[in-house]
Amino acid sequence: MMGFRCSILYFRESSKTAILDAAGFTESTTEDSYNEEQFSGASINESSYLIWQNWRKGSLSEPDYIRISNDISLLACDVCETTMFCSTSFFRGGKQVWSVAHNPEYGLDHVSLTGDVPDTITATVTTLREEAKISQEGVDDVDFYFEVPVELFRTISGVRHDLVNSFSFYALEFKQAAPKKRFWKLWR
Repeated sequence: MMGFRCSILYFRESSKTAILDAAGFTESTTEDSYNEEQFSGASINESSYLIWQNWRKGSLSEPDYIRISNDISLLACDVCETTMFCSTSFFRGGKQVWSVAHNPEYGLDHVSLTGDVPDTITATVTTLREEAKISQEGVDDVDFYFEVPVELFRTISGVRHDLVNSFSFYALEFKQAAPKKRFWKLWR
């Protein structure tokens, strides 16, 4: 299986300590230059931080983003190049505020906007869709609409999943493992 299968969480206007606490991680001293660990993090500047996760068993997902956003707002970019699905979503106050997604199962030109999408985001998406439409004309073996949520995330965060970045990533570890539920004690 080739292609990226990852999520990038972008946090701004919060300290690294507050972000890692909200997400339940500690940052190790092990550098992860190629984002090969399941979770890694990078400081972009004093008030912006990224969490990169490779999709494996135990990955963070939308319910976790909602939980984290109770404490700190976040922008999430979920990318699956094997199916060409991607989305960029904003979470704040324990809910998903808006989302822009591309799912080719609904058509090659599918791009959906859901929630309370700000006008500036809608305008950016409109421009990106027009660029994708022009690029897509006469081309069947490349999915240019995949770029819409990915480029939207880059426009806001300055980061793309498939480009080299100038900051260092370090492996992240969960603060403590969640207790395993016993199948006969569902109430715990």
